[in-house]
Amino acid sequence: MDVVGKNLTILIQPQDVTSPGLKEVRGEFDTKTPSKRLRDVLYVLWKQSEDVPDWDTFYRQKIEGLIEKVKLKLTPQ
Repeated sequence: MDVVGKNLTILIQPQDVTSPGLKEVRGEFDTKTPSKRLRDVLYVLWKQSEDVPDWDTFYRQKIEGLIEKVKLKLTPQ
């Protein structure tokens, strides 16, 4: 019970075979691009929203909002 709620590293290694090294296995969260992660988080936010009619509209509104915030930080040329 000392490890409940803590991040852990688990090693699985055969007891009767000598292993020359460890093999790291990456999970789903290690392979997602930042844009994929953002899209997934926005999807969860959309699912939790009650007043937005459809996913495409919600996604476009949120992405446009982010784009406008970044554009405001640009130096005019």
